[in-house]
Amino acid sequence: MRNSRIRWTTHSWNAVYGCSKISAGCQNCYAEKIALKYKQTPKPWAAKYAKENVLLKPHKLKEAYKFKAGERVFVNSMSDMFHEEIPLDYIDQMFALMLDTPDVAYQILTKRSEQMLQYMQNPSRFDKICDEFRKMELVQKRYGTALENRISAFSWPGNNIWLGVSVENPKTLYRIDMLRQCPVKTRFLSLEPLLESLGEINLDGIHWVIVGGESGPGYRPMDHSWAREIRDQCVEQNVPFFFKQSAAFHTERGTSLQEEDGTLSDWEYFPKPGFSYRKGADSVNHKVCDTQLSLFAQ
Repeated sequence: MRNSRIRWTTHSWNAVYGCSKISAGCQNCYAEKIALKYKQTPKPWAAKYAKENVLLKPHKLKEAYKFKAGERVFVNSMSDMFHEEIPLDYIDQMFALMLDTPDVAYQILTKRSEQMLQYMQNPSRFDKICDEFRKMELVQKRYGTALENRISAFSWPGNNIWLGVSVENPKTLYRIDMLRQCPVKTRFLSLEPLLESLGEINLDGIHWVIVGGESGPGYRPMDHSWAREIRDQCVEQNVPFFFKQSAAFHTERGTSLQEEDGTLSDWEYFPKPGFSYRKGADSVNHKVCDTQLSLFAQ
C-alpha cells in the first residue's frame, strides 16, 4: 500500500528531517511548511538555522526492509540527501541499505548537485559504504556470520538507484550537467516548481523528466507552454515525460497538460528498458497514461 500522495512514487523514506533553502525553487517549500506545522524541525529553513534543523533519524533506517519488491521510494522527501549537514557516513549507511534491498527502486532528488557529484565520483565510495554496512547493528543482527557473503552480492551504484536533480529556471540548468556525470543507471529531472521557460535542454543521458507547477499558499504561476516545450523535447529525444500538476493551491491538481488549442492530455510515463513513445500508440499526443512500465531503466 502506498503512503505517498506524490503520483510518481509510492512511498517516502525519511531518515533525515530538515533542510535549508539554496535557490528560487525553495521559496515556498512544502516540506518546510509540514515540518514547522508538526514541529519536526525547530526553525524556518534559512541557511543560518541549518545546524539546528537538519536532524538525523537513525531509528528510521530500518524502514528500508519494510518496502516490497517493485515499489518506488522517494528518499528524504523532507530533506536533501546531499545536504552539507548530513554526515557522509550516514549517507553511506542509507546507500548500503538501498544496495541491500535491490528489488526496490529508490528515487533520490537533490538541488545540491555539486555535493552529489563529489559523493558519487569518489573512488573509495563503495568501500566506505560496505564498511558502514558492517558497523550497523541492525545489519549485524540480520545477517550474523553471513554478513560478508551478503556484501559480496553488492554492486555499485546498484541498478535500483534513481538519481535526480531539481531544476526550476535557466540558472539551475547546470545541475543537469552534473547529474549526467554520475555513474548511475537511472538519471531523472524534476522540473518543479517550473518558474520560467527553460528553453532548449540537453537530455543526453537522462532517462526520465517530471514537470510540475508550484502548490500551496503563495504559489507562483506556471505557463503550460513552458511544460509543452519540455514535453516536445522529451518526445523528440525519446525520454519518458511525466506531467505532475499545474500550479495550484492544492497539490496534485490540474494533472492534465493543456495543449495550445485548449485540449487536455495526460502524460504519465516512467523509464523502462527500450522505452519508445511509438510502441503501442497511434500518436504521441494522447490521453493514455502508461503506468505499467518497468521500475528500472537500463
